[in-house]
Amino acid sequence: MKKVIFVFLLMISSSLMAQTQQAPTRAMRADGEKRIQMMIEELGLSKEQAQQVRTLQQQFKDDRHAAKEGDKSDRQAVKEKFEAELKQILTPEQFKKFEAMREERKAEMKEKRQEHKAPRK
Repeated sequence: MKKVIFVFLLMISSSLMAQTQQAPTRAMRADGEKRIQMMIEELGLSKEQAQQVRTLQQQFKDDRHAAKEGDKSDRQAVKEKFEAELKQILTPEQFKKFEAMREERKAEMKEKRQEHKAPRK
């Protein structure tokens, strides 16, 4: 009887582990689409621009994954390539607004990191 219960618990725990490992992938996909929707709304992207950004974002994701094993210069090159291609898709005004949004997001992330580093009472 104990063996049956042990096997049952083992099956449940392994299925839960599999679900938690898949969850970030779904969240990342949703986050990427969420970011594109935000760009559509904030930057006023046309349908054509939105599709180009989706394609570029997928290509960037693939390139970034491939460069993950390389050194920092490889990752930097991928980032620079992404920015150069994004600059070709967006108008100068849209790109300027995109950079401002990115800087704002960086500041928010820095603030969150500082909050986490602050000593707790």
